[in-house]
Amino acid sequence: MVHNLGGGARLRESAGLIELLGDPSEAALKQLVTLAKQRFETQCITLLGPRRVRERLAKMVAEQGLETAQERER
Repeated sequence: MVHNLGGGARLRESAGLIELLGDPSEAALKQLVTLAKQRFETQCITLLGPRRVRERLAKMVAEQGLETAQERER
């Protein structure tokens, strides 16, 4: 399933994965975290991507009460 976020950004959702395609704007990352919380509630989340994006996501994920399992460069 693909969610169009505007500004050329999209979230692609598949079994066990949500991927941000396009610009990692603040709004796009917030929508990614919101969808992850709805979809994965109590599961640990693995963050993949460039260090700066992972750092921004890790902060947002923690604020939403989600647990991060690991982070990897992609």
